[in-house]
Amino acid sequence: MAHRLIRVWHLLDSEEVGKQLLIIGELSGECAKCRAVGLDYKQVKECPKCRTIFHYMASRRSAGGVVKRLTKLRPDLVPIELEDFRSGEAFDKSQGLFG
Repeated sequence: MAHRLIRVWHLLDSEEVGKQLLIIGELSGECAKCRAVGLDYKQVKECPKCRTIFHYMASRRSAGGVVKRLTKLRPDLVPIELEDFRSGEAFDKSQGLFG
């Protein structure tokens, strides 16, 4: 049986996700909460700077093959679409200004 990625939309609080998000780049990871960089995304469980425990991951590259590889590498983290997270974060900030 072949396992394939299937997109699922789930309502999440972007503020809560941001407190537990590991952003994965080409060579290393970044903590979305404190912006610590240079994290070994292949094995880091928590941010060494702010002690955030990671539950979510997002890749700067959203190609399906990259996400599938990361999901196999880190099955303990829930993959999310980085652009969805950023647009939700921007919307929340705008509500604070104009709401």
